[in-house]
Formats: sequence, C-alpha cells, structure tokens
Amino acid sequence: MFSAAQFFDENMVLRDVAIGGCKIPLSTVSSNITPVKPGYWILPTYGNTDCWKDYEPGAILGKGTFGTTYMSTRKGSTEKYAVKVISKRKLGTPEEVEDVKREVQIMHHLAGHRNVVNLKNVYEDKSNVCLVMEVCTGGELFDSIVKRGHYTERDAAALIRTIVGVVAHCHHMGVVHRDLKPENFLLSDKTSTAQLKATDFGLSSFFQLCGYPPFHGDNEKKIFEAVVSKPVDFNSDPWPRISEPAKDAVRRMLVRDPKRRATAQEILKHEWMRENGVASDQAIEVEVLSRIKKFSGMNKLKKEALKIIAVNLPVDEISGMREMFLEIDKDRSGAITVDEFANALRSKGQIMAESDIARIMQ
Repeated sequence: MFSAAQFFDENMVLRDVAIGGCKIPLSTVSSNITPVKPGYWILPTYGNTDCWKDYEPGAILGKGTFGTTYMSTRKGSTEKYAVKVISKRKLGTPEEVEDVKREVQIMHHLAGHRNVVNLKNVYEDKSNVCLVMEVCTGGELFDSIVKRGHYTERDAAALIRTIVGVVAHCHHMGVVHRDLKPENFLLSDKTSTAQLKATDFGLSSFFQLCGYPPFHGDNEKKIFEAVVSKPVDFNSDPWPRISEPAKDAVRRMLVRDPKRRATAQEILKHEWMRENGVASDQAIEVEVLSRIKKFSGMNKLKKEALKIIAVNLPVDEISGMREMFLEIDKDRSGAITVDEFANALRSKGQIMAESDIARIMQ
C-alpha cells in the first residue's frame, strides 16, 4: 500500500507488518488502535483541514485500494501537484491506519533529496487524508528506456547511481527501504534532462543490465529458495557480453552476508558506478530492451486487471473477500503463501498437492 520502509535502530526488536514485507520497530505499533471512523483524526497535527480550499482537483492520475490520486492546481497559480486522496472509510485495520501515519512520517524525514518525490503538504478532513506531492509527468523509467531505443552500460550506470544514491540517503537518515521496484521510479518531466524520482521505496541494478530479475521461480516459495541458496546466473545471455566491472558491481550488491555486502556508499565509489568511471559506451543488445518492455507491460496489465476487478465487484463481496484474505494471511505479510493457502484448504477438509497449489497461485 504505502512506503515499505522502517526507521532503523539495530538495538530495537523488529517484527513483520503488512506493508510490502518491511519490518518496523515493535514500539512504534500501537496495540489499542481501532479501525478509523469518520471524524477520527489519524494525523491530529493536520486534523480538520480542507485540501480543496487550496487546490483545484483535475484529471485522475491513478487509483488504488484506498483512494485516488488527482492532478491538481494550486489555487491562484498555475503550479501543478499530485494529490493522493486516501479514504479513511477504507482503512479497515489498525495496521492500515499506521501505514498512513508512517508514510507521512517517512516522506517528511526524507524531504530535500532531489531524487525523492517531495511531500508538499498534508490535509485531513472528516472523510479523507490528502497528501499533496510533487507531480512527475515523465512516466515510468522503463518506458523511457524502451522509447530511447539506444541504451549503453554508461546509461545503466548513471541510472543505477541515482537509485543507489537514494538508498544511501535513506540509510544516512536512518531509514531502511525493502520494496524498491523499477516501476516506482518516475521521471520528473518529458525533457531530456528530467530527473529520476523515487516514489515508493531492490534489485533494480541487475534488471537494468539484463532485463530480468536475478532470482526467479514458479512460485513465491521457489523464489525465496533461490534468493537464499542459488548462485546468480552470469552465464546466460546477455551476461557474457556485459563488462566484468559491471558484473563485479552487481555481485558486490548481491552478497548474501550483510557484513560482507557492499554498502550503498561503497557501491557509489565503485569504478563502474562512479561518474566518468569505466562503464562502456557500447550499446547493450536490443534483446535486453525487449525484456524490459515485456516486464513493464506485464506489470501494467496485472495492475489494470486488478483495478477492473476491484471496481466492478459489489461492496459486500469485496468485504467478504477481504475477511477471507485476512483469515488466510496468518503472518499479516499482505501476501498469501503456498503454505498458508494449503493450511487454509486443510482447515476446510480439502487436501491438494503443493505443486497444484503453486500452479494455481502463479
């Protein structure tokens, strides 16, 4: 739903919460919060304020589970902003309420970095929380790569340098992000000098060089097993034609032992990553662009399909599905695993082979 991040203190006890697999300090989660009701202030500092006194809503930029984002204009000016309107009525659990608080807190905490979308203002009325943010009109990173048509290792190094710079900033500010996704990096505008902006907080480096993730499998369990135990494949195409310094940078970022893994600051100083480093101007083969395009298209198709399902289902059916989902999702991770689904079937007296369950959940 929101930024998968945590404020990090190595002396704190951490636990899983349902925000994209992140961990947050246990002390920050209140145990006595009830689901939000109209008139209850989620953010008392901004309580009883009206976003639409200051901004004029325009076209819809996107829709999500909890609300809608609008292109908006600040009244009395031509300044454009993205306003995310979060419906308090749709926040049905204490964790979802905490997610809203945490998103605002983290965005304020990271403010000022040129490659992080800036939170301009926050409002809360009886029905909605409104987040006024810098608007990015240049589209997704992958779309721009494919549109450009010509892509070199030096281009990849520049993009990855920006992304790792964002990670370094987060770490410097005491924030650990665990949900970096390629589609969450947008371009500020459509010009050739547009800045790359993180909108939600990966493994982007590997993908931008070869066009597919470093670890994959037929289901979530197999992907996790690959992350834990399988070596990264640098033998399949196009890796034999990628330079050794580029592969070395990726290897250093994917070391499993965190004590041996390169820090963000160390990666920024790597010979392939740094400005005017050894990254080649030789074009990366077209097949990589083709894979990036295919991956980006699949993600968009999945998003649109989910939107159509969500919009067209009756409210009572959505509510029932939500309750069923929460009952199966025992660890509150926000995703149902093969094991959780198998346990749910067994509780209903149904037995199914794990391979069949995995195939259903692909």
